[in-house]
Amino acid sequence: MNARVVGLLGALVGTAWAGSASAQHAPVDAPWRLGFEVGGRWHRDRGLDAFGDTRSPPVVGLMGARDLGRIGDRATLALDVSWNAEMFQGRLRDSLQSRLTAHLLSAGVTLRVRTFWWLEPYARVAAGALYSDITLEPEAGTAQSGALTGDEWTFAGTGGVGVMVTTAPFLGRLRLAVAIEGGYQLALSQEMRVRPQALSNDEAQADRLPVADTSLGTLSQSGGYLRGLIGLRF
Repeated sequence: MNARVVGLLGALVGTAWAGSASAQHAPVDAPWRLGFEVGGRWHRDRGLDAFGDTRSPPVVGLMGARDLGRIGDRATLALDVSWNAEMFQGRLRDSLQSRLTAHLLSAGVTLRVRTFWWLEPYARVAAGALYSDITLEPEAGTAQSGALTGDEWTFAGTGGVGVMVTTAPFLGRLRLAVAIEGGYQLALSQEMRVRPQALSNDEAQADRLPVADTSLGTLSQSGGYLRGLIGLRF
């Protein structure tokens, strides 16, 4: 094999290798992301024991994100909005069925760093509103009657790190994206107050004697979290 043929083959191999390496680091052209979230939080406040046997019920939610732009050759800045919820259920003093549902609505900023085209470690910070509603309902056979309800808003922020994996495209520009993220949620304390649940009969409700709200104390829903996300990029 003469030197020219060897040189040509070497040039082709070198070009192919360079193209493959370049493709490994090329950005994914899929700025939009929609997904489903599942995970858990590890709350520290013992007051949550009144609403269930665990302080870490499942968390489920939805999220949407849009890339804002690139920083340098590897980094991408993105904006996301998300909603998630968790529910605590239990018994209070062996006479009341208790339930607390916490909804977190937040907007976040994510900085992703491309290791390969399919692998992006990231850091994320977010802030939003935490809404909690509670219901205390007497069990059948007790002397008490009528449910007590209450709700409260507060501020919450989160910060965490994670890693996202993106597949090759299918069905046109659609790609599957999977991420896992861990971090900490910081929520301001909520003063939980309850009142008798409003009656469905307006006339009966109007005849009811006014009752002042009763404070059950404060709750903090701060704690570590771990969440997994699966969705589509396009």
